[in-house]
Amino acid sequence: MRKKIIPSLLLAALLAGKAQAGIVSDSLRTTIYYRTANARLELPYMDNDRHLAALGDSIRSLGADPAVVLRRILIQASASPDGNTKYNKELARKRGENLRDYLKDNLSLPDSIFALQPQGEGWSELAEKLGRTDAPWRDKAITIIQFKLEGEIIRRRPEFEMDDRMLLHHIDLKRGVVHIDGKDYTLKDTNWPTLDPKDPYRLSIEEEDLIRKILHSFESSEKMKKHMRCFFRHGGMYQVCNSNLLFHASIPMNPDGTFKSVRILGQDYKGRALLDRVDQLIRTAYFKTGEQEEVEYAHDYIWYLWGGKDSPLFDRMSDFLIKRFLSFKPRLSA
Repeated sequence: MRKKIIPSLLLAALLAGKAQAGIVSDSLRTTIYYRTANARLELPYMDNDRHLAALGDSIRSLGADPAVVLRRILIQASASPDGNTKYNKELARKRGENLRDYLKDNLSLPDSIFALQPQGEGWSELAEKLGRTDAPWRDKAITIIQFKLEGEIIRRRPEFEMDDRMLLHHIDLKRGVVHIDGKDYTLKDTNWPTLDPKDPYRLSIEEEDLIRKILHSFESSEKMKKHMRCFFRHGGMYQVCNSNLLFHASIPMNPDGTFKSVRILGQDYKGRALLDRVDQLIRTAYFKTGEQEEVEYAHDYIWYLWGGKDSPLFDRMSDFLIKRFLSFKPRLSA
């Protein structure tokens, strides 16, 4: 038996025919990409037109061989893991059907030759991507993703007043420096292949894919859900235990020692009222209750609590990531 495999990923054209050695099993594979939450087949997107043209030429060439019989075209369609599982399955089905219709019309093939296999959520590659823990670029790559995602939140929420955390557009890879607070800091290295100087905060296709898979793995983890239920059942922004008031020591204060007012969604809060409002936002983010605007804000506020200047859970400005991944000493300009 002779066997030849032309490797790629999702769309497989399986052929079989007779030859001197018996059955010839050839496999043509290619990958077609779709925009987020979209089932429309866009030919210019991610070179889809080039991939489909090459596949069509190969199928026509093999079809012209009288010793080869086209038996089946298998379409395996999937969607990224973020969002509702039921919606993702339906999205994958529509993507597969649209691709099938395109191939049927452009290659003049009958319906009976197509086999459609919607895969629902495609995140089986996550283990492979995260399993390479010894990769020397791993920490740098995930840090760049972090800066990109933070940049999206900061631009979306100017009221957080965290523009100083946006660093990527200050990086000059040609000069090997990053400009911060009027000074040029020397980069430890300039090999940042995932950073596009023209649009530094845009995630690449691969980065988006990775983050969605990580998000899905967290949201679908039973252990994580168990821990979170424990936190919400027994925890809070403050607690009274054995007649003692327990709270974090970072409640925003004014220089004169009074509670500082913090604006959240157009309303000011301070002291206990601020802690109560933050507690509510945390629960809103997790349980996704309330108006959509507040749920989206709550998701962003969870991140703000980690490093915002008026967060009751954060009391210092940290340049740890800058020092670790960029440099320690400023470079004097000529």
